[in-house]
Amino acid sequence: MQKIRRTILADFDGYCLNKFLKLEQPSWTKVFIYKMIRKKNITINGLKISDIRHRLKEGDVVEFYGCETPTKPIKWESLKPLRVVFESENLIIVDKEAKMPVQEDDKHPFNHMNNRLLKHLNYSNREGWKPVFIHRLDLNTTGLLIGAKNYQTFLKLNKSQKSLKIKKSYKALVQGNVSFKKREISCFLLKKDGRVSISREQVEGAKEAKTIANFLHFFPSINSTLLELTLITGRTHQIRAHMSYIKHPIRGDQKYGVEKDKREFPYPALCAYKIEFSEDIDLEEVRGKSFQTEDIWFEKLLKL
Repeated sequence: MQKIRRTILADFDGYCLNKFLKLEQPSWTKVFIYKMIRKKNITINGLKISDIRHRLKEGDVVEFYGCETPTKPIKWESLKPLRVVFESENLIIVDKEAKMPVQEDDKHPFNHMNNRLLKHLNYSNREGWKPVFIHRLDLNTTGLLIGAKNYQTFLKLNKSQKSLKIKKSYKALVQGNVSFKKREISCFLLKKDGRVSISREQVEGAKEAKTIANFLHFFPSINSTLLELTLITGRTHQIRAHMSYIKHPIRGDQKYGVEKDKREFPYPALCAYKIEFSEDIDLEEVRGKSFQTEDIWFEKLLKL
């Protein structure tokens, strides 16, 4: 561990301290970051800070003890091009394939969607704010992702998500014949050890999750139903957990479904197929627009 000193650039003006530290020290957990801040081990302009959501300003000098990890040379040419659905000066919408993480993890330290975005934009500013996808999809979930090319757009998109001005819809093939045409699924989700548990009632640490499910088609030959699922909230594994909760798990879902399904469906039959932007969103280039992918792999299997 060594003392690290960072001067805040314009890209990080208004950024929360805890988020900035996570970018600086990717190996630090949220709990460790909170502990460091609460113990006043972080200084800004020479003053000890204990507020985890302290807003940084351009020119602030942040000091802390951490690791200066040498930057390994990145083999950009090994990254696949993005499948672009829409692109403007400020944002991009792409179609993610299966077996591809959105961000870095232990098994994918380099080959992930965020790095592919940097390659697509020929981005080289290592110290400033980096273009990034504003939400995630699970490793094997296919479909649409929204990326922000600059910090101001990042803020606008995040604000729009929270105020429900961005509507995300999925298609899923689930086991069995569902008994409804339309249903709101609501419960509480608690994430622990990489899996989400479900509760009807509020329990400590659990977050409310809501999904709207619409019946599309029943396939009697494989006893499966195609659903359209629209997120009201956006929790980890929300759709997968909700489908398991109503006893209609997603085909191919090894974590929340049936193990024997793996032969027919190598990964969950779930695709983030449509994104809709409201008429009053603060982003003119996508205001009132809708984007969707026609590349839904399990529909091809069903020959739809």
